[in-house]
Amino acid sequence: WAIYRRENPDAPTGGRIFLAVLRCLIVALALAMIFEPALVLVRNNVVKSSVAVLVDSSDSMNINDGLATGPDENAVKAVLASGNVTTAERFRATRFEVARGLLQANQAAWLKKLASEQRVFLYTFDGAPHVVAVLDSADQVDEALKTLGEKSTDKKWFGSKTEPVACMERVLDELAGQTVTGVAVISDWRGTVASKTDTLKEKLESRGIPVFALGLGSTEPPKDLELRNVSVKR
Repeated sequence: WAIYRRENPDAPTGGRIFLAVLRCLIVALALAMIFEPALVLVRNNVVKSSVAVLVDSSDSMNINDGLATGPDENAVKAVLASGNVTTAERFRATRFEVARGLLQANQAAWLKKLASEQRVFLYTFDGAPHVVAVLDSADQVDEALKTLGEKSTDKKWFGSKTEPVACMERVLDELAGQTVTGVAVISDWRGTVASKTDTLKEKLESRGIPVFALGLGSTEPPKDLELRNVSVKR
């Protein structure tokens, strides 16, 4: 301002003022660049964590272990008491029916509690995982379990392979980028394909994900007998 004030008074006053303001703006811009100003926007997003629930749907889950007799009788009654299995079926339930009874126990209270707090991914699995439903609220649980029951009535729906380790790895890959707080697996753990657990263990440990494994079935091997032909003399 002082420099332009001393200049030739014959120069237009408006022109000198404009040049003075322009020079001041240039200096101010240079100072602003030195101080590196930044616009900071703070945004808080609440994202639900996720839980994966996997139910074995392989052929071995159609085995009836005859759990209505012996020390397991009371346990089976308790598990199936609130399920959709009929009274007659409660004493000859297949492994899958027992698994479904666990999901439906106490009117599916534990599953509804999970769905009200977190996002629940309900899967069935055999040789690969299959999404049954994604539950974002407790109101969706009953419909998902109904769908699960309807599918299980078709014997062709059950797969011929059981690969729990590979299926868990695929589920973790599908849920990559999400905060997974746990994986629950209900199965008889009769794997048909030998799998190494090193990769699965590494993925679980790196993301801090616990696994809750529930085993179904009898400790006794199933009796695999079939009457193919009868020949008698009259």
